[in-house]
Amino acid sequence: MPLEIVRPWRGVFGQQRTFLRAVRQELGSRCLGCSSLSRIIWPPGRQQNSWSDEYFLHSRAVWSPQAQYHRDPLSPPFHVNLIGALRFPQASVLLPLHRSALWSARGIPIRFEEVSSVKKPGRRAGEEAWKIQKREVRERNFSRRFVQSMAELRQTFDRAGAQKKVLVIVGDGSFRNRTVLSGIPDRAVPIARTRKDASLRFRAPEGENSRTRLSPRLSA
Repeated sequence: MPLEIVRPWRGVFGQQRTFLRAVRQELGSRCLGCSSLSRIIWPPGRQQNSWSDEYFLHSRAVWSPQAQYHRDPLSPPFHVNLIGALRFPQASVLLPLHRSALWSARGIPIRFEEVSSVKKPGRRAGEEAWKIQKREVRERNFSRRFVQSMAELRQTFDRAGAQKKVLVIVGDGSFRNRTVLSGIPDRAVPIARTRKDASLRFRAPEGENSRTRLSPRLSA
C-alpha cells in the first residue's frame, strides 16, 4: 500500500507518534489477511511489545464519523435497503500479472478518500444556511470529485514516467454523465456502463450548443 494514501491522515491525529501507530496498523492489516488487532501487530514485529498502546489508539479518542443513511449497493433492485455509512471513492490499479504467470490480474488500491454527503440545515435554519448548503452540494459533488481524481491520477502516472501510456479508467454507470464526460483529462479514456436505450452522439461542433442542435448519431 503506497504511503501517499495514508499521508493525509496526519491532520487527524494530534501527535506524530499516534499517526505513525495508525499507519503501522494499516500496513500490518494488509499482510497475511490480518483482520484482528492481535494479528495486525505481528507483521511490524510489535507482538513482543505492550499491546495497550495499540488498543488505546481506538479507545482514547472520540471519533465522529458523521455517517449517513445511504442506499445499500448490495440490496436487490426489488427491495432497496438503507444502511448507515460513509462515502469513500476508491481507485485501484490493475496489474496484468496474467501476462507473465498462470494467475489472474490483481487490483492494488492506490486512492481512498472520504466524500461525505452534505447534510441539510435544520428546520429553523435561515436562508443563508440553505445557500451555503447548496454551494457545498455543488462543490462536494461525487461526479466533480471523480473528475478531480482522474486528473490527479493522470498527473501521478506522468510523474512515474508513464507519459506515453493511455490511462483507462473504469467506473460505475453513475459516472456516465455530463460532468464526467466534459472533464476527461488528456491521454485518459473512461469506461462506464450505460443503458441499452441511451442515445449516443458525436461531440457537437465548436461554437454550437449541444442542447439546441443535436450532433450526428453514433452508429451501433
